[in-house]
Amino acid sequence: MLLPTVVALVAACGSGDAANSQRPLERDEANRLADALFDNFEDGGASFTYTGQVGDGSLILDGEINFVTHQGRATVSGSSAAARPIAEVVWSDAEVVERLPSLPSILADAGMPRQVEWILRPPDPEGRELDGAIALIVALASEQRDNPQLILQLPGSAFVRTQSFRDDEVEVLRYGDLTTYWLSTTTGDLLRFEGNSRDGSRPRVIDLRDRGPRTISAPPADRVITSRELGELYEVALRRD
Repeated sequence: MLLPTVVALVAACGSGDAANSQRPLERDEANRLADALFDNFEDGGASFTYTGQVGDGSLILDGEINFVTHQGRATVSGSSAAARPIAEVVWSDAEVVERLPSLPSILADAGMPRQVEWILRPPDPEGRELDGAIALIVALASEQRDNPQLILQLPGSAFVRTQSFRDDEVEVLRYGDLTTYWLSTTTGDLLRFEGNSRDGSRPRVIDLRDRGPRTISAPPADRVITSRELGELYEVALRRD
């Protein structure tokens, strides 16, 4: 069963009636799919909301992404263990910086009184659910246009339906078996990305809005400590609700 928050998000934001039956992609639709991620890169950035299932819980990120530099910043919420200790995250290709409001008290208990809430560590997209979500958000832009002929040849690629979405009309197009793009019929902009694992157990939705260049600010250096400096206390901090 899909996580209720993910199901509710899709239902609430995409309530228009389907206007067409599913069918194979046409060439012009494949062309629009091919443009989508390149257009994101050209626009420079966007605000986003990521909602994903993690086991029986959820991970929600709400923030901004610079598609050119791969930098972003987001608040973190949700019911999963991956979300609970962390209030905010800032990232680049080289590092992830997490804000844990409980960190000052953890340091004080360990005899290390420091007024820092941010932990800097290397990215781990394979081992950390948060980092996997970040990698997926970053991947919604490309410096090169996709090949529409290859999209047409991908098993599963299809026109799904048209419907209303956020005061716009969208065409919902499936790209291969596991991802679906919601494209504005007015501008061609990618407004929503839906993905899942092959067994259907990990639905993820990313909504994009307010497209345009973004400048991502990093936390003040004197408020940051590295995970290496923390040592074992880092795992303690991640387990603190």
